[in-house]
Amino acid sequence: MAYEQRQMHQGSWSCSKCGSEITELPFEPDPSRVGQLKCRDCHRQSKNNSYGHKRQMHQGSWSCSKCGSEITELPFEPDPSRVGQLKCRDCHRQDRF
Repeated sequence: MAYEQRQMHQGSWSCSKCGSEITELPFEPDPSRVGQLKCRDCHRQSKNNSYGHKRQMHQGSWSCSKCGSEITELPFEPDPSRVGQLKCRDCHRQDRF
């Protein structure tokens, strides 16, 4: 199996945690979420800090945009403008693989 190199996206962003400059990302950032970007070091640190800790879950009443099933708990607070794009755990997993 050949290794496929990930496409990098060039730009000029700032880390939301430490303020350092970010010039390259492995994804094209959503313009509405640019203020939430983290540099590689801050991203790693936040991953290491959360390792082994249970994620905070947010309770609510949402519907899956794919199958229509009820979603009552999410590991993040959904953006009100994107609530119509939420997927249940099963649909999210199907779309990922």
